[in-house]
Amino acid sequence: MHVDRFVADFKRFVTPAKAAELSRYRVRPADVMITIMGTVGRSCLVPENIGLALSSKHVWTLTFDGSRYRPYLASMQLNHAPWARAHLRRDEQGGIMSAIRSDTLKTLMLPTPPIDEQIEIETILREAESKISKQEQALKKLRALKAGLADDLLTGRVSVPAEVAS
Repeated sequence: MHVDRFVADFKRFVTPAKAAELSRYRVRPADVMITIMGTVGRSCLVPENIGLALSSKHVWTLTFDGSRYRPYLASMQLNHAPWARAHLRRDEQGGIMSAIRSDTLKTLMLPTPPIDEQIEIETILREAESKISKQEQALKKLRALKAGLADDLLTGRVSVPAEVAS
């Protein structure tokens, strides 16, 4: 789990029988996952294409009624609202590995504006997120181009035109 991003690069497999036994830990699309051990308080929204998945003991999965409260906004608040971050830090326990208790999450209060306002806020935030993602991709390409050009110039494979050099 990353802040605001679910990255499915680590998988463990269980038998169908074990999955049925652990069904109370099932993760569903649009659930909010939050880390409760180690890097406490990282949150993300579970993607629509998750398939059959279970959470681990280091993560809590929260399911919201999307007609009353937008899960995306809950995840954004958990990651970015100073008051939510402070609430999670206040009850952190542990020496080597930080952890929070279930009561910490149960006592966290989230503001609940009218659903149409939540949808409007989510739309604005998702548009901004999309623009940032596109700009990050463009930046990555420009950095790769810069590195390639610098290598060509520094190794002498490409010479600098005389009018530029002077």
